[in-house]
Amino acid sequence: GHYTMAQPGHTLRGIESYNSGNASLESSVQMVVDGVPITPAFMMTPPVYDMERIEVMRGPQGTTFGRNASLGIAHFVTAKPSQEFSASANASVGTRNYFGAGGHISGGVSDNVSVRIAANHKQYDGDLEDENTGKALEGEKNWALRASMLYEPSDTFSAYVKAEIMVDRGDAPARRHESCTQPSLVTPRYLEEYTAPCNVWKASISSPPRDGFYQNRDMTFLTAELAWVRGDINITSLTGMQWGEHAVINDIFS
Repeated sequence: GHYTMAQPGHTLRGIESYNSGNASLESSVQMVVDGVPITPAFMMTPPVYDMERIEVMRGPQGTTFGRNASLGIAHFVTAKPSQEFSASANASVGTRNYFGAGGHISGGVSDNVSVRIAANHKQYDGDLEDENTGKALEGEKNWALRASMLYEPSDTFSAYVKAEIMVDRGDAPARRHESCTQPSLVTPRYLEEYTAPCNVWKASISSPPRDGFYQNRDMTFLTAELAWVRGDINITSLTGMQWGEHAVINDIFS
């Protein structure tokens, strides 16, 4: 669960690690993609698509995966390229104008080089409506593209490289007070400023600023994994680079 895409709440072993109100806090549930931990909280909800498997390990996992794994980890292992040709496409629709589409193509481009390209898109209007205008609130759109290459010149060496970009564009979340009879703001100047609608699927928002209320997120991931086999010894070098940017303009009163 999450308040915004940049403020996730992960629960493992019955304990919640929630980053409410501060997207820069680090979580005690570690998110790992292809062996590389994601440490900034605002980047810990990447789209999940074209996966080989997902591993959930209860904590503490600090010995193997470093700090911030006291509750455990979720390890997302993406599908790797192979010499055998494969391709797929999928689409889904749902209520609230939900639409999703994606797919992949993979195969060998030479005797020892394989490539894989995967893409994913998802959008929906959100679950709340503005009680005054009927406009959908909290909608989200996501685009993601991943390209990877596997180089296997011999049985004792392999090199895997991956690049991925993810773009999120959406409406900022609309706060809703629990009570539809008691005001949510009781301080002077804002006294009895906001009372929630009794319909739990509706909310009110303030007049938006010039650029509107929004939450935008851009992320880029680069990964390189080199593996050598020397008799009974396996040597692996894993390098990851992560870049992310997040901006949100939120209605504080709703």
